Amino acid sequence: NASGDFTQAGSSQSFHARLFNEVRFVGTAAAAQLLSFTDPADGANSHFANVRFDNDMGGVTLATDIYAHCDLISSAGSTALITGNGFTLTVGGLDVNDLKLDRVLLVYDGIADAHSNGDFSGFSNVEFTAAYDPTDVQFTIDHLGSGSTFFFTGVTFSVTPTTGFWLRAIDNDAASPFLTIDFDTGSSSDCSGGTPLTDEQNSAVVIWNNC
Repeated sequence: NASGDFTQAGSSQSFHARLFNEVRFVGTAAAAQLLSFTDPADGANSHFANVRFDNDMGGVTLATDIYAHCDLISSAGSTALITGNGFTLTVGGLDVNDLKLDRVLLVYDGIADAHSNGDFSGFSNVEFTAAYDPTDVQFTIDHLGSGSTFFFTGVTFSVTPTTGFWLRAIDNDAASPFLTIDFDTGSSSDCSGGTPLTDEQNSAVVIWNNC
């Protein structure tokens, strides 16, 4: 979709993408592409499978919550921008290189089920911009833990939370091996708040570097 908006309407399953389907947002239009779903949800309602953002300039603006049961993707060298307006983008996997998130409440739901085939391939060079509210939970990772550490590199947060968090990490089954996340932040991130920037649940472990 190089120039127009993307809108799901009609029945609740009018865009029920199957595994391995991929929708790509590309182009260099100055105006943002609008992305909206009338019935966004897991399971039977409308959702993407894989969704790729490689659009420059105006980027994509969310007008509703969005679900992608497989991967959120952006390519290295992209200057893709997603403007969230406080809406939630829930994805089943991450394959992200170079992305700017403008008050997108990002949720990585890594619990595989009949609807999800996402995976963690990487998450690097991502900016959470100054548009976030300090009460927002900017990024949520909900996963069983695999026995391996998930590495996030070059991620910057521009707003220091008050009652919100940079990251909420949830070990979904609260059993060993526990979810372990290693965050290498960019130099613009202010980690002076320490632990309050992170909400670790069910024995999930978050390691902050370069703070």
